[in-house]
Amino acid sequence: MNLIAQTALTFGVGLLGAVGAGKIRLPAITGSMLAVLIFGLLTPYAYFPIQARPAVQAVAGAIIGLGIDREAVLGLKKVGRPLLVFLVGLFGITIVAAMLMMRITPLSSATALLACAPGGVTDMALIAGDLEADAMTVALLQMIRMLVGVGVFPLLTQAYLKRHDHNRIAVKHRSGEEEGKRHEQKKISFFGNVLPTLIITAIGCLIGSLTGFPAAPLSCTLILVAVFQLGTGRACVPPPLRLTARVVAGAVVVSGAPPDFVQRLHLLIIPLLVMLASLFVINFILGPFLAKRYKLDLFTMLLACTPAGVSDMALMADEMGGDQPKVLAFQIVRLVAVVLFIPLLAKLFLMIL
Repeated sequence: MNLIAQTALTFGVGLLGAVGAGKIRLPAITGSMLAVLIFGLLTPYAYFPIQARPAVQAVAGAIIGLGIDREAVLGLKKVGRPLLVFLVGLFGITIVAAMLMMRITPLSSATALLACAPGGVTDMALIAGDLEADAMTVALLQMIRMLVGVGVFPLLTQAYLKRHDHNRIAVKHRSGEEEGKRHEQKKISFFGNVLPTLIITAIGCLIGSLTGFPAAPLSCTLILVAVFQLGTGRACVPPPLRLTARVVAGAVVVSGAPPDFVQRLHLLIIPLLVMLASLFVINFILGPFLAKRYKLDLFTMLLACTPAGVSDMALMADEMGGDQPKVLAFQIVRLVAVVLFIPLLAKLFLMIL
C-alpha cells in the first residue's frame, strides 16, 4: 500500500474515532488518537505525514483567536491586576512542577514542561512535535488534565464552596427567553466570514513557517485572527475544518509515537500525579488567594482558575451563577499566554538544563 493510501486510510480511522468520541462527549482529538493508536497496533498501515503539522497548528491558532472578541477584552479591563498575578502564579507553578517532574522521572525537560502547561490538548501536542518532545506523552497527560478539569474539579469546587462560602447560591436559573438569546446564532456567510478567516489562517501559517520558531504557525495565526475578530467580529472557522484539524492532529501525534509507547504507560503514573498536584495548587490555592486579595467572588475565581476548556468553564459559569465575562477573560488569557510563551520557555529549558 502506497503512502497516499495509508494516509487516507489513517485519516478515515481517525475520523471514525473522533465521531465516536463525540457521541460519548469526549474530545475529537482523543477519539482520533485512540483509534489511530489501535489501528497502528493491529496493522502496519498507520501513517500520517508530519508535514501536515504547520497547517493543523494554524487552524488551532485560528480557533483560539476566535475567542478573543470584544466581550473578552471588556472582561480584561475589570480584572487587570488579579489577572497579571494569576499569570505569574500560573507560570511559576507550572515551571516548579515541570522541574520536579524532570528530577523524579525520565521525561525530558521539554516533555515535562509541555505536559504541565495548562494549554489545549491539541496545541500542546502539536508544539511538542516542534520541540522534539514526546508528543504522545504530552497529549495523554493533557487529555487527562482536561477530563479531570471538566469532570472532577467542578465537583471539588462545589465541595470547597460548601465549606468556605455557605452563603453562595450555586445555581442560577434562566428563563426560556434568556436561554434562547444565549443560543441565538449569528448569520454566517462563506464570503463574509469563512473565506476571510481561511485566508488569514493561510497567511499566518505561511509567516509562521518562514520564521522557524517552535509553534510559530499557531502563534502567528492566533494573533492575526484575533485582530480580525476584534476589528470586525466576523471571524469563523467552520465545524468541518475544526473536526478535520483535530482528526489530523491526533493522527500526527500517534504516528510519531515510539513503538514501545504502550509498554511504557505505567511510567506515566508519577508524572500524572505531579501534574494533578500542580492543578490542585492553581485551582484551590491561587484561586482563593486572588478572591480574597482582590475582593472577587470566590466561585467565579475557582472557575476562572480551573485549567480546563475555555468554553466548558464559561458555560459552567453561566449555568451556575458565576461572573461569566471574568471567567472567560481568565480562561482565554491563560490559553493564549500558554500557547505564546510556553514554546519559548521550553526552548530556554533545552538550552540551560
